[in-house]
Amino acid sequence: MRLAISLLLVLVAMVPVAAAECRPLAQRFEVLQETTTGLIGLVQARPVDWRAVRIPQEKRADFATLRSATDAMLPALQRYVATGKNAVAVLDDCRRYGAATPAGQVSILQTAVIAADRLVPLLVRYLVAYDAAFGVP
Repeated sequence: MRLAISLLLVLVAMVPVAAAECRPLAQRFEVLQETTTGLIGLVQARPVDWRAVRIPQEKRADFATLRSATDAMLPALQRYVATGKNAVAVLDDCRRYGAATPAGQVSILQTAVIAADRLVPLLVRYLVAYDAAFGVP
């Protein structure tokens, strides 16, 4: 009896579940993807070589803020890249199948949206900290 119930649960879990929120998530991800791409370009234009930089005494607090912004941004950036690769593949399925997109693929899209939502403020924080540390107006 337990074996039959276990097999039934496995079969039910394998059936794709429809999700109506696929298209709005896809649109949100595309907007976030454009935003993060632009911000990442700005961050890449402002690199810091921590081994070569000489920190003036009066700027130590600004550079400490920049360092903490960098440390917070890098793991979020790695998560965004990892989830974004998978989400790009889901976008086509979402356009093609709409509400019939399997729940697992919608979950991938949700994860990518969450990663992008968390990354955007960290990129902005880095840019503000960089400008304060290096005196960019």
